[in-house]
Amino acid sequence: MDYKKILEQGKKLGFSDLEFQISSSTSLSIEVFKGKVEKNQVQSDFSIVLSGLYKDQLASASTTNKDFDPKKLLKKLKENAKALNKDEKEEIFAGSKEYPKSIVHKVDFNNVDNKKKVDFLLDLEKKVYDLDKRITLVSNCRYFESTSTQEIVNSKGLNLKKELKSCGAYAVAVASDGTSTQTGFGVEVDFNFKGLDKDKIANKAVERATRLLGAKPIKSGKYPVIIEKDAFASLLGAFLGIFSGEAAIKKTTLLLGKEKAKIFDERVNIVEDPLVETSVYYNPFDDEGVATKQKHLIKAGVFTGFAHNLKTAKALKQDLTGNGYNKSVDFAYTYLVNGDTSLDDLVKSIDKGLLITNLQGLHSGLNPISGDFSLQSSGFYIEDGKIVKPTSLIVTSGNFFEMMNDIDKIGNDLELRNESSVNAPSVKFNCLQVSGE
Repeated sequence: MDYKKILEQGKKLGFSDLEFQISSSTSLSIEVFKGKVEKNQVQSDFSIVLSGLYKDQLASASTTNKDFDPKKLLKKLKENAKALNKDEKEEIFAGSKEYPKSIVHKVDFNNVDNKKKVDFLLDLEKKVYDLDKRITLVSNCRYFESTSTQEIVNSKGLNLKKELKSCGAYAVAVASDGTSTQTGFGVEVDFNFKGLDKDKIANKAVERATRLLGAKPIKSGKYPVIIEKDAFASLLGAFLGIFSGEAAIKKTTLLLGKEKAKIFDERVNIVEDPLVETSVYYNPFDDEGVATKQKHLIKAGVFTGFAHNLKTAKALKQDLTGNGYNKSVDFAYTYLVNGDTSLDDLVKSIDKGLLITNLQGLHSGLNPISGDFSLQSSGFYIEDGKIVKPTSLIVTSGNFFEMMNDIDKIGNDLELRNESSVNAPSVKFNCLQVSGE
């Protein structure tokens, strides 16, 4: 399809500027259960969104038909524009001055036989069962792969294209000791099928499922608490919205007016980096065509400024940051920078306290505006610098802004993994409220 020619036709119909966003994806999902294939499905999606400025009104029209009729789409776009009466002046983005290099990672999964992928899953499921007799069920065992492409072409000369590819597998193990039941999750994501390690996935699922068997609540009180890296990454991810320009406009963030002010412990550095070349989240531009870059959200405890899409940057008269995703402000690949203390040494530094390995209820148990949270938790009780017993059915409570100023030590166990877009090392806090018995 000659998109530039269609843009020229749109100009003749009275549009001052137009833009195509073309998205396509192909995915494969395979699932096995108790030695049998339950799902083996390929799915392809395609969509085109045509946006246009007509008498200062920005409208859009879309289609999922690759062989669409340009005249009909332009006609629909004009009808949509005429129906609008917005006071807000909008525009089509002309492009950033320069862009990071576009990387197309080489992948092997397209050349791997489907049977080999099925066999991988069947072997993975069997390994989970074989590793520990306390595993009573592998409730989910899945392989997935995806190739997606996004193009942006507009009448201002912008012409961008990016391609994202990845594959992965996971297993969910259920363990029981006769009196209690726990689940564990193991996952790996890579560019290549050969990079997936079924042994690591199985071991992680089993270890996480069995380590909390027999866990009981502890006495309520205030304790020094280590939040393990995966758990803290999930907590950090739940609070990323406080850095959004949308929250600033809506006045739903306590960071409003605190740009360039110290808000956290000076050892806290939070980075968003869509340009980590080894990551499946590598992203040279956002959904609006704005170039991305590595940036600190927090640098040495100082809030550097809000993240923006086109709309919020214009409203607040601030620079673009390349955070326009899904018609909102979002973050690509974010992490808390490493400290210098091992997890073992964090544990050794506690006389009586907790290592929290799991936080639940992140969508309902916290308030991103106030920073307050109260989350069901599980992990391990620590005494005299040693892990002595698992604990669960407890609730960890606190305030995100306060706890980020009450850090004792930051761990050095950060891994920039493909399994999550938010990562962190383990962090030890001086005091958090824990409710149990």
